Formats: sequence, structure tokens, C-alpha cells
Amino acid sequence: MTPLRQRMIEDMPLRNFSAETQRSYIHYIAEYALYSNTSPELLGPEAIREYQLYLTNERKMSPESVNCFTSAAKFLYLITLELPWSQSHFVRSHVPTRLPVVLSALEVALFFPAVGILKHRARLAQPAVSGRQGGPG
Repeated sequence: MTPLRQRMIEDMPLRNFSAETQRSYIHYIAEYALYSNTSPELLGPEAIREYQLYLTNERKMSPESVNCFTSAAKFLYLITLELPWSQSHFVRSHVPTRLPVVLSALEVALFFPAVGILKHRARLAQPAVSGRQGGPG
């Protein structure tokens, strides 16, 4: 394990990152290093931009995934390496707002009989009560 990776791994729990976030950040930075064929500490803002373009155009990754890499890179450069870079070096992809899918009355009518367990069907058929808090009842 490289000293840079070790330092990044040590820095994340200090900021209360979840295990999944830690795994994800390490994954994205390792992939970035492989793509660049050099240690990330030797790369600058233009390399980040180039890699974001590669993720978007070549790998066809979602804006959310590209933003996850961007967050990992921001953490690496600003926190772990303590470089005096500005926030503008970490451009985030626009994530389009997605509207929820609303089922038609026919789709709902076809859906309920497909729910095999009566208890589950009854729970789904209950009307939502506005302002209700709490867990499953």
C-alpha cells in the first residue's frame, strides 16, 4: 500500500465517512491513478478535468458517478494532500431532476393482484395519511 493511500484511508474515518464512502473514494482514486499511470499527487487540475471527460464520454458514466469521483478527488487534494486549490478546480456534473413514475389506474389495478401475500397487498392498499410519522405498523 502506498503512503498516499494509507494517509487517505486514515483521513476518512477522522471525518466520520461511512465504510461505503471510504471504499468508493479509494476505488475512484485508484482508477484515476491507473488511468493516468502516475501517482495522483503528481497530477494537477487539468488531469482531473481530463479524467472527468474520460468518465463521461468514453466510459459513459452517470453524472452521479462522475460527481462521486469529483468528491473523492476534492477530498484527496484538499484534505489529504492539503493543497491550496480553489473549489473551482472540482467542477461537478449537472444531475438532471427525474420525476417519479406515476402509475395509471389500470396499472394499479393490474399491480395489486400480482402481490401474492395478502398482508402485503392490504398494507399497499391503505391510503397514505398525511403527516404520519413512524415505522411500519
